[in-house]
Amino acid sequence: MQKKQSEKKSQEIKSTGIGDTVEKVFRKTGIDKLAKAVLGEDCGCDKRQEILNDLFPYGKYNAPTDEELDTIQWLFERSRNTISGSMVKEIYSVYNRIFNDKLQPTNCSSCFKPVKQKLLKIHNEFNKKS
Repeated sequence: MQKKQSEKKSQEIKSTGIGDTVEKVFRKTGIDKLAKAVLGEDCGCDKRQEILNDLFPYGKYNAPTDEELDTIQWLFERSRNTISGSMVKEIYSVYNRIFNDKLQPTNCSSCFKPVKQKLLKIHNEFNKKS
């Protein structure tokens, strides 16, 4: 009897550009692990992903409201080791509305990392305009 596939442990984030898609392919094929083994932990993959996403984006995002910008500002105003459950829910709510996604809040730090990275781009973009 064949076992059913277990659910994915981490949530997939929608690709916002070609860089995200390339990263997913590299992860699924193991190329990311090979690159880190050969080039070290800082192999340049994050920079490549960011550059490709900027050059070849898939779509636009919804402009954040002032309240959403306040939440994003709160997230990045100082280094945080922990975030309360209610703030995690609020951050995911902001993320989902801005990026037209349906991610569920989670306490998993590796699942939260890409959410935080994309919100950081919004944070940086809107702080440049101020």
